[in-house]
Amino acid sequence: MLSNDELNIFQTDSLTVPSLVNNNDNEFNFPQPLLSSEDTFTVLSPVDDETLRIASQLISEIEVNNIDGTHRRDNLVGTDSNDIITGFLGADTLTGGDGKDIFVYTSMRDRRDIITDFEVGQDKIDFTKLLEQIGFTGDDPVASGHVGLQTNDTDAIITIDQDGKDGRAGHISVITLPELGPGARENENFLTEVLIDSNSIEVNNIDGTRSRDNLVGTDGNDTITGFLGIDTLTGGDGKDTFVYTTISPMDGIDIITDFELGQDKIDFTGVLDRIGFTGDDPVASGYVGLGTNRGDPAVNIYRNGGGRGRAISFVRLQGLADDVVDNESFLADVLGLNSDVSVPIVSAELLNDTGEDDSDGITSDPTIIGTINTESEVVSLTAGFNDTSVEDFVDVTTALLEDGTFELDQELLEDVFGDTLTNEAYTLKLQATDSNGNLSEVIELEFTLDLDTVAPIISAELANDTGEDDSDNITSDPTIIGTINTESEIVSLTAGFNETPAEDFVDITTGLLEDGTFELDQELLEEVLGDTLTNGTYTLKLQGTDSNGNLSEVIELEFTLDLDVEAPIISAELANDTGENDTDNITSDPTIVGSVNVEGGIVGLTAGFNETPPEEFVDITDALLEDGTFELDREFLEDILGDTLTNGTYTLKLQTTDNDNNLSEVIEFEFTLDS
Repeated sequence: MLSNDELNIFQTDSLTVPSLVNNNDNEFNFPQPLLSSEDTFTVLSPVDDETLRIASQLISEIEVNNIDGTHRRDNLVGTDSNDIITGFLGADTLTGGDGKDIFVYTSMRDRRDIITDFEVGQDKIDFTKLLEQIGFTGDDPVASGHVGLQTNDTDAIITIDQDGKDGRAGHISVITLPELGPGARENENFLTEVLIDSNSIEVNNIDGTRSRDNLVGTDGNDTITGFLGIDTLTGGDGKDTFVYTTISPMDGIDIITDFELGQDKIDFTGVLDRIGFTGDDPVASGYVGLGTNRGDPAVNIYRNGGGRGRAISFVRLQGLADDVVDNESFLADVLGLNSDVSVPIVSAELLNDTGEDDSDGITSDPTIIGTINTESEVVSLTAGFNDTSVEDFVDVTTALLEDGTFELDQELLEDVFGDTLTNEAYTLKLQATDSNGNLSEVIELEFTLDLDTVAPIISAELANDTGEDDSDNITSDPTIIGTINTESEIVSLTAGFNETPAEDFVDITTGLLEDGTFELDQELLEEVLGDTLTNGTYTLKLQGTDSNGNLSEVIELEFTLDLDVEAPIISAELANDTGENDTDNITSDPTIVGSVNVEGGIVGLTAGFNETPPEEFVDITDALLEDGTFELDREFLEDILGDTLTNGTYTLKLQTTDNDNNLSEVIEFEFTLDS
């Protein structure tokens, strides 16, 4: 035990301890998060000028937390220690927390995850099982293009391409690492730093002799080669590979005592090379077959393929008799072959066949819909037009939905075509790839595009022609109404005045109604003009565009605006002149009555007393009656004055505004209050 010291040991630390107090317990306590079960440590301490060495002590039972998700969308959060987090299927959100965390991916169907707090240099991503699933056998998945990197302004995105840079499958986004985009772009070794090096996973090579051997593997991954003789092989834990390299009369039937389907495998590459097999599937071609030996399944080799000739039994798989029953993929599993040999089946059709009948392949809407039927997940969909070769197909995987259906709209089809789709016949080609690398046949869909090429037709007129007759286009109300006639949907309406060219027209699509009619009021017209409409003659120009890109002709509507410019006239008097005569404007009742004469409607009436300027007048529009008259009683007048009316002489000022914004003169009415 160290005297009054706390000792923290890390994997790369080299520590010097000043003194060691021997209490005969020799107990050392080490924090576990940064040590693994295979780490060793050495403590050096000078005692009486001599070196005490405690070396190569194995750290055992180091806790690593295994956190597993489900086959659905998960939100997994790690601990403050070291975690191994496997989200499995679904778009998962993963948070490692502190410690050195490993995020494990086992399938191409495990994608669209977000790792919220990935720390480069500490955390790792383990693609080992995923790369095995897609058949990667190389040393560097980054250099081969099987693992890739994309970035945007903020994030780094890890991708998988199941056939690498030389294939056609394309990259699939698997993991998003938020906030790591800028750093990833500046770090050419980014991917190497975030991935677990599969080559660093220790594999123990265990070789036999030319005679009978009893070979036992370790708890790790072993490659066991028995060579000649009748060998008994035990793999132990881990992923074990049992290798056979030759056919010889000196060789007998080996026994593998603990073969585990889905984990261990038998490698017949050397044997198959010697007998001249050059295909992809030795099981389907009959070079590898299944027999029995002492009640257990036995794996046989046929020199001539096709399951013909004498079977040469190589190995008996002890205890797996029950695993053979009703398992058609048993041999494929044993050999580590892809058991899914069914290819995806793609079907496609027009969403809307608008021809004379619904099956003639003629349409004004090129949208294509379809489905992909497969036993595995579809990882890519590619497309090309006409004579485009498969290797030049464009990736349209983004159009795939989770249920295996897809929809390719005109925009996406034009991306594939590389140009605008015009009226003519086309052949669309499609090919899908599943997660096991199986390619569908290239299907072809022929269709003829017959877009509506008839331009929209616009008509427009004044809503209210207020001139001497209703067709002279003279008006005091500039509101324009109209219609657009077209076979397709109208997507825009633009307008300009007088000499404005069409390219500078203002978008007024907001004035369009669903039935193809429109109404442009004075406010909207003034937005088009960029100024207030005053009396004068104007030429309004209009142009419409339909959903097929057809432009109408620019139509012109000329009209003359003749707004009412006569100011309103106000008159006012006492309701009761109680003085010596009825015209001396002396009264005990200050109520004022009056009227406003105007051709248009009144929109405002304001008032003030004595020296109050018009801009500070009080709004008394509420006192106006529909016939243009008004009455202001004592309460109303005191609101205007802002005080109590006492005996004295007052000057009431009034001003009004009509709906053409014409202001009346400020009239003044003087009266004397004598209560």
